[in-house]
Amino acid sequence: MEIDIGRLTRQEQVVDKMMKVDGGTLEAATGFGKSYTGILLIQRMMCEGFTALVVVPTRPLKKQWKELLKSFKLDVEVEVINTAYKNKYDVDLVIFDEAHRIPAPEFSKVFDTVKYKKVFGLTATVIRSDGEEWKLLEVAPIIDTISVRECVKNGWISEFTIYNLAVPFTSLELKAYKKVNSSFKFASLKCGYGGAAFSNAMSWLKSGSREQKKWAGIYMGSVSKRKKLLQGNDNKVKYAKKIVDHLSDRKGLIFSETVETAKDITNLIGKECATYYGQLGKKERIAVLKKLTDGRSKVRLISAVKALNEGLDVPACSLAIIVAGNSIERDQIQRMGRVLRVSDKQSIIVNLYIQGTQDEVWLRDRLSGLPCKWITKIDEIE
Repeated sequence: MEIDIGRLTRQEQVVDKMMKVDGGTLEAATGFGKSYTGILLIQRMMCEGFTALVVVPTRPLKKQWKELLKSFKLDVEVEVINTAYKNKYDVDLVIFDEAHRIPAPEFSKVFDTVKYKKVFGLTATVIRSDGEEWKLLEVAPIIDTISVRECVKNGWISEFTIYNLAVPFTSLELKAYKKVNSSFKFASLKCGYGGAAFSNAMSWLKSGSREQKKWAGIYMGSVSKRKKLLQGNDNKVKYAKKIVDHLSDRKGLIFSETVETAKDITNLIGKECATYYGQLGKKERIAVLKKLTDGRSKVRLISAVKALNEGLDVPACSLAIIVAGNSIERDQIQRMGRVLRVSDKQSIIVNLYIQGTQDEVWLRDRLSGLPCKWITKIDEIE
């Protein structure tokens, strides 16, 4: 494999910084080579006689790390976090991959149970929707940030274009959305409106008065119904099919929020598409990914839920269609990252959204200033 000297130099700069501190987190775009940066740090420390441990969130990622370490002839233990925090490890260096996961209530116990001299976090973005990233940053503050723009400029990831394609509701969905959105707004006022409405509703459901529980139930019910209408409506599924037909020469990933929608998309597209989700068995997941590279297979698309958002390397693709999403910037970056590996084609990312609804608000929030094109017709995608 040809070595990218520029990228290697940038990775070594991160390692140099890490060697000078007890804790640090690398926040870098998917495709930069966060794992290889971790390998460089492990090599540097093991040359000085130090021990290391890699902690990951999932078993597939554990297997990926073990294979990577083996290729570098490094004898380092890799453990899934829900096992790691239960054991009393004592090492010189611990690396947390997908480090934004660590502040979760159960996982953050690892800081008390694993003893280490240095801690190195790897993530595409440290920000969490619950604001609990401080638990990680307190012990491993950000020591370097490698943005998508820096990676594109240096040719470390593919150039890309983001299209935001407006999709209409069906007449029945529009009627249902107006009704549930009206209920949401009224219940929000009763519960406190804004961020306070959600926290109040959660609290009232547990220990509120009869009246408070009534409005909390209406509020939470309307939140769920509205999300379902926005994330799984029929036209988004149909538009996904039209887009892949329009871009018939590309391999790609189609992201949904529910298994039901992911399967609907696969069924509509047909033999060119396979479904990937967390509940599939290990052999089934491996088989789905292999279909993208098997010359005998007709599959060029994978319809996925959140199981492919982060961590795993997937076969080279140049198209991502985000049928449904939320307001979390990290999810957008992770999904984009799946198709930004360097290839002979400029990558295309298409976000589908319902114009003038909460769906558009979520999309604008998660894009967080990324350059993009707002379009209304599929043939505007080039």
